[in-house]
Amino acid sequence: MVVDPEGKIWVGFYGGYSRQFERAAGDTIRLRALHCFMPDGTSASFFPIEFLEFPDGTKDTIYAESYANGSCRGLSATDDGDILHTAWSTIYKIDYQTGEGLGMWYPEMDGHSNAAMTEAAHDPELGLIYAGHVASNLPIYVLDEDLGYVGVAVDTCPTLQRSHYCTDKERRYRSDLFRNDLVGTGNLCL
Repeated sequence: MVVDPEGKIWVGFYGGYSRQFERAAGDTIRLRALHCFMPDGTSASFFPIEFLEFPDGTKDTIYAESYANGSCRGLSATDDGDILHTAWSTIYKIDYQTGEGLGMWYPEMDGHSNAAMTEAAHDPELGLIYAGHVASNLPIYVLDEDLGYVGVAVDTCPTLQRSHYCTDKERRYRSDLFRNDLVGTGNLCL
């Protein structure tokens, strides 16, 4: 869950589905919507978000059974309020005012393997976004604010991860473990 600058509450779910469609006998697809509620608890005008369209005209479906973008793995926001929705191994950047897609990235776009990812973390001072995988022995990626691939911050993270965050005060990247212990920090400099 994350709250945007207008006080809207954004919620994503790991399980369940919002709607299903039967494409043919025995061929049903299920969607896993991103939910957005106004501060008074009513649904935002663009709720539910099951389909995203991006500025370049491409479209994507948040498909519940997809290995690429099904389950919500975390929500966070950029410093200007736009939503970072990690859906399995895809990161979406969504305009918090309109619910429209601003960008999308997944590891296969840049030659890496898709696997369950953690919520993305935005560093507004450096203008970078960090995301890694839940499983150990996989990299932590660095993206620009448009979700363009910059590189790898850590080649092989030795631990199980659940989320990432960047702190303004320390200017260091951290990764929380499932046990809620703290992994050692590494400089943000690439």
